[in-house]
Amino acid sequence: MKFVSINLGEIDYIPSISSVHKLENVPPCTHCRAMRFEHEIPTFCCDGGSIKLANSVVPTQFYDLFFSRSKVAQEFHKHIRGYNNIFSFTSFGVQLDNDLASSRQRVYTFRAQGQIYHDIPSLIPNNDTTRYFQLYFFDTENEICNRISKLKEANLFEEVVAIIRQIMDVNPYAHFFRQLKDHSSFQNLEI
Repeated sequence: MKFVSINLGEIDYIPSISSVHKLENVPPCTHCRAMRFEHEIPTFCCDGGSIKLANSVVPTQFYDLFFSRSKVAQEFHKHIRGYNNIFSFTSFGVQLDNDLASSRQRVYTFRAQGQIYHDIPSLIPNNDTTRYFQLYFFDTENEICNRISKLKEANLFEEVVAIIRQIMDVNPYAHFFRQLKDHSSFQNLEI
């Protein structure tokens, strides 16, 4: 028996022994131009044109991180989960089913058991250790170094962190947390 290897862009596989599924090309929604998956109903995105979404403006720097071939963009792709983690506002809490929580089958999947929650620290850091949303308003003069120190072993690039930090200026949640540094007292502050 002879196997034929097929290249579908990034993945080489042998159809008779592989579990890779190639998604079909599906035309975008005729109303909102949203891209769709195969078997997804045509009205799923905008209810047949009755829901109008504002156009998203993607900052140029953000677009470049995803689509340019620069060394900075390659570094971003290499450690994308690390960069995402150091800019998170909260921690995602879940009890994982470890039988599924892996990327052995090429795509990382997990199944949550029980309750899903977000761990939000207090406004004031414990033991002078800032985490999550606290990094947006405590010791902002050293924010980039503070963020990188959260994942020392990942060897994140300071330049990439600085770019993402600048991009986050247009994020309304980041903007809100950044304003907290100007607040006179955290004792009576509620979010």
